[in-house]
Amino acid sequence: MLTATSANQQIVNARILAEMAVQFNIGADILGKGNRFIEKHLGAEKMSGDTVMVPVVDSGRVFEKLDLSGEDLSVQRDAVPVTVGPLSTAAQLDQETITLSIKDPAVMGKRVAKLAMQANNKAYDCLSGNSLNAVVIAATDITQNNGVSGRNKFYDAFALCDGSKLDGETFGVCNPLVWAKLIAMFQTNYAPNSKEGSDLYRNELGPLGGLTWTKSNQLKQFTAATITATVALAYTGGFGQGDIQAPEAVPSYGLPTVTVAGGSSATVDNFFVDKTVGALSQPFSLAGVYSTDIFGESTGRLAVFHFVADTVSGGAVTAAHLAGPVFFEGPRKNVTSANYNATTHSLPAANVQNILVNGTTYLAPAVIWKRDDFLVAVKGLEKFYGMDSLTIPTQYRDKGILPLRGLAWTDPEKAATIFRVDVLLGMAAYSRTSMCAIYIAA
Repeated sequence: MLTATSANQQIVNARILAEMAVQFNIGADILGKGNRFIEKHLGAEKMSGDTVMVPVVDSGRVFEKLDLSGEDLSVQRDAVPVTVGPLSTAAQLDQETITLSIKDPAVMGKRVAKLAMQANNKAYDCLSGNSLNAVVIAATDITQNNGVSGRNKFYDAFALCDGSKLDGETFGVCNPLVWAKLIAMFQTNYAPNSKEGSDLYRNELGPLGGLTWTKSNQLKQFTAATITATVALAYTGGFGQGDIQAPEAVPSYGLPTVTVAGGSSATVDNFFVDKTVGALSQPFSLAGVYSTDIFGESTGRLAVFHFVADTVSGGAVTAAHLAGPVFFEGPRKNVTSANYNATTHSLPAANVQNILVNGTTYLAPAVIWKRDDFLVAVKGLEKFYGMDSLTIPTQYRDKGILPLRGLAWTDPEKAATIFRVDVLLGMAAYSRTSMCAIYIAA
C-alpha cells in the first residue's frame, strides 16, 4: 500500500518526468520524420525482443515482347533489421531542487538535454552516412548571380530524392549555420519566410524550398583533402535474411570486405579528416558505380560512400567499414556497375572519385530524405516494479508512444534523490536511395 509520502513522491516524479518527456520530444524531433510502423512489434507488454525485420520483396521483370525462356521470375526476399538500443541519463536532485521543480518544471529541462541530443545525433549520423547521393554548393553559388546556381543545385538534390521513386513526404535536416546559408540563397529574390524562427523552440527550422526542415546539433566544419586510392568490394555468400520459412541461396550483401589500395594514399586513413573511432569519412564515389532507384534501375549518378572509423592508432585510422550497406543485386539493390562480377559477388578495384574540393572548408551536410526510407523504432519500457518508477507518453506531434522510463530513488538520510531516465531507440535506412546530402562551402 502506498503511504502518503510515497504517493506524494510519485506525483512529484510524474510531474518532473512529464516535463523531461516534453523536452526529449523537442530535442529528438528527427525521430518523428521516419517510418515508425514497426513500433507495434516492440511493445514492452509483448516481450518481443529488440529487433524488427522489415521485409523487402521483389520479383519479376517487365517485357515488351513476352519471352520467359531463361528468365528467373521467382520472388526475392530480404529484410532490413532495425535494432533498438539503450540510452540513459541520471541526475542527483536535492530537496530544494525538487521543490523548485514543482513550482517551475522548466528547471528540469536541461537534465535530459544530453539524452535528446544524443538521440538526435544518432538519427543524423544514420541519415548522412547512408546518403547515396550528394550535391556540392560552392560559396560562389550563393553569392553570385543572386544565388541562382545554388538554388539550382539545391533542386538537383530535391530531384535526386524524388528520383528514388519512393512515395511520401520529403524532409530535411541541417544545422543553423547551413540554414542561414539556405535562407540567404533563397530569399535573394523571394519574400521573407513568415515562419522563419517561429518554431525554433520546438527544434523546427520551418519550411523552405518545399520541405519541412528540422534542426540538427552537428556544427562541425571540416576541410576537404584529396583522396587518391582504389577501393575493391568483396562479399561473403550466405542466405537471405528476410525469408525465415524458406531461405534462399542468395548472397548476403550487407557485410562487404573492403580493400583500400593503390594510388599515392594506400591506407584508409586518407579518407578521414576526423581521426576518432566512429567518425564518418569524407564522401567519395567509385568510378563506374552508380546509385539506383527503389526498383534497382540506375540513376546515372555516381553513388556516394562513406567509411566509419573502427580503430585509431598513433593518430591514424587503421581500420574502417562502409557506413551503409551496399547491394549490387537482389531485392535490396541500391547500386549498379558494369564491372560487378555476379559470379564472385565482387567489385574489382575502382578508382576513387573526389566529391569535395581539396582545401575547401565545408559545413556539416544538410540531408533530405523520404519518410519511408528512414526506419525508426522506440520501444516501450515496463516500469521498475516496487520502486517509484513510471513511463510517460509523449506525442511526437502525430503519434502517442512510451519512449521514456523514469526511476527515482530517495535517500532519506541525505535528503537526496537519484533520478534516472531510460529510452530504447533505433533507426536504419530502408533502401538509402532517397537520401541525399548537401555539402555547402563555409
